[in-house]
Amino acid sequence: MRSIQRYLLSRLIGGTALVLALAGCALFFVVTRALEAQFDRNLTDRVQGFASILFQTEATDRNDVELRRREFHAGRDRKRAAVQ
Repeated sequence: MRSIQRYLLSRLIGGTALVLALAGCALFFVVTRALEAQFDRNLTDRVQGFASILFQTEATDRNDVELRRREFHAGRDRKRAAVQ
């Protein structure tokens, strides 16, 4: 025959272990989701930073081409005015 003390102690330890295991699983999933969300935000920010650099460079290149075109046409128009 088992003693009441052993029976109650085994139930108490078993219940405590079950509660701790469930709390550990819940904590694991919460922390995992939070870290994945943070990682995704960091990747998004990094991609947006690269994109802004690329588009800024592309816009600068377009502006340079437009400036060169204007200078070329202005110089050509000056030469025509000098000839006339």
